This record gives sequence, structure tokens and C-alpha cells, in this order.
Amino acid sequence: MHLLVELLPLILYCVTYVVADLYAATAMMLAALGFQLVYQWVRFRTVSRMTWVTFAIALPLGALAIASQDPRYLIARATLLYWVIGAALLVVYWLAGRNLVQLALAPHVDAPDRLWRRSLYAYAAFFGALGIGNIVLGDTVSETVWVAFDSIGVLVLIALFAILHFAHLRRAAGLPH
Repeated sequence: MHLLVELLPLILYCVTYVVADLYAATAMMLAALGFQLVYQWVRFRTVSRMTWVTFAIALPLGALAIASQDPRYLIARATLLYWVIGAALLVVYWLAGRNLVQLALAPHVDAPDRLWRRSLYAYAAFFGALGIGNIVLGDTVSETVWVAFDSIGVLVLIALFAILHFAHLRRAAGLPH
């Protein structure tokens, strides 16, 4: 159920885009993000940082895109989100000494600090590159191709990166893959 609630804005965005248009899909995504925020608060009495960040970036840029009928705000929304994630990984590490990649994966892999540090920088670079790729695609391909990339393509890329990274991390740590 939790995964469904997490993916609900994306699912509704894709479905609405297919049956309507980009701006209706954006409005649906914003409504679903609002639902997600309220659901987390009612169910858990807390809202995850990622939900707050996503909502805080999506709401103003999505509203501007709808009001102006300009898709560049949506391209900026996605790019900014990827860059905020990458920057947050680095800032938390540099200022608080907490490696968020290590915190997520350490229960599954026992690796030396140097590997965790490299992993952190790899994830930050990946999200930075994702933002750059989003800008390039947003400026060079059709709206339909960009929406496919922004919704499904990004999830596939993140999943592939995570799987390949995890396998590399296990191999580098001397564990069976």
C-alpha cells in the first residue's frame, strides 16, 4: 500500500497525460502530491522530507506551467528535483558527516568507508547528470518523448543505476553478488 501511495502521483500523471494533455496531467500530479502529503500526515503523523521537497518544488513550478501553458517550468521542476537530491546527498555528508547512501545500504553490504564515499559521490553525480539530461531532452525531443522520459525513463534509469551500483559495491567489498 505504501508503494502505491508513493507512486500514485506518477501513475495519475501518466494516465492523465494519455487521456488529456500535459497541463491536465500536471494538475492531477499536484492534486495527488497534495493527497500524498495529507495521507502521510493522517496515517503517520509525519510527512517525509522527500514528500515535502517534491511538493515544494512541484507546486510553484507546476502552477506556473499550468497558468502560462509553458512546459519549460515542468522541465525546470524535474531538473531542480534531481539536483536537489544530488546536492542534499553532498550537503548532509559535508555538514553532518552522514552518508545517506551508506545509511540506506549498510544493512545489506559491509564495505569500507572509501567505497561508501565513492558511492555517495557516484549517486550525487548521477542525479546531477539526470538533471542535465532532462534539460537536453526537454529542449530537443517532442513533448511525448520528454514526458515518457520524465515519468517512466527516469524510474528505469534510477533502478538500473541502483542495481548496478549495488552489484558493484558488493563485488568491491568482496561479497558474492
